[in-house]
Amino acid sequence: MLAFRSWALLALLVFGGVAVVPFHTSSADPLGRFLDAQQLDMVELRSLRGPGAGNVIQGLAIWPAENGILHTRHVSDAILGTLTYLTLSDLSDPYTVLAESDVPLPRGVRGHTIIRAGINDFWFMTSDGKITTFNLRRDRRSRLRFEQTGSYVQLTPAENVTPVGGDNFESDYLVIRTRRGNDNVLSVFLKSDVVDGIDAGITPRPIHEFTVPILNDQFFQGAVVLNDYIYTVEGNADETTLKTVRRYNLDGRSPRVALFNLGRDLVRLYGTKFEPEGAFVSEGELYSSVMLGEDGRNIKFVGPLTTSVRELHSQ
Repeated sequence: MLAFRSWALLALLVFGGVAVVPFHTSSADPLGRFLDAQQLDMVELRSLRGPGAGNVIQGLAIWPAENGILHTRHVSDAILGTLTYLTLSDLSDPYTVLAESDVPLPRGVRGHTIIRAGINDFWFMTSDGKITTFNLRRDRRSRLRFEQTGSYVQLTPAENVTPVGGDNFESDYLVIRTRRGNDNVLSVFLKSDVVDGIDAGITPRPIHEFTVPILNDQFFQGAVVLNDYIYTVEGNADETTLKTVRRYNLDGRSPRVALFNLGRDLVRLYGTKFEPEGAFVSEGELYSSVMLGEDGRNIKFVGPLTTSVRELHSQ
């Protein structure tokens, strides 16, 4: 179990001419209260078992009914397709794994993004752009059980690869990033349209759609709507580069950018990797996970991007 004091991250870093002061501030959400109580800027998320236990996190979502954070990882297999593992960590003590189980998916399909759609209902997006609804229950052994409640609907064109989204139950919007040729495309949907589309088995239409730059050294890792702004989390695994948070209006206007270095001072304790993965919102706080360690032996942390959000608002 790793715990570290916030003073370790208070030093002013000047990187590429940009000054970044990382810190965690007091928050009303359960995860924020845990971080405040333990004087932490981020906390490790652990996995119990299963294939690919050391693989990266791909999606995160808050599950208030179980006071937990759900995070996904997936494992490729040439014959059986891909298993996606769901891990439920305790919000009041994220070091604790409450339950873990594989999620059955259609043959050859990779699970990617998990998004909360209701109290105990979720949307699950696959890497080929399909979305479906499911709920979760725990059996007598506290294992998570996946129960699909809707049909798979093609949310984005099938030729797109690796759709990236994020969880914010409090927002009326769902934003999904896809790759189309040489462009990154952000598509903004009304959640009510997504619900109607899944119920009717038809693809909903986005209310906004626009292209954003593709940066050679920064990959899309998460996209979420917070306070009617789109926030994207981008970054590679290079330990020498800071990572990026961008903010857009819902229609793509007024782009702003800030850097973050959550977890960077711990890189050499675990290996050489420093890569953000996923995004979610908990009671108004934007969070991301950070992968440290090495490929196949990822050490997973999650923490708020409070400083970057404030910097974006002050620009």
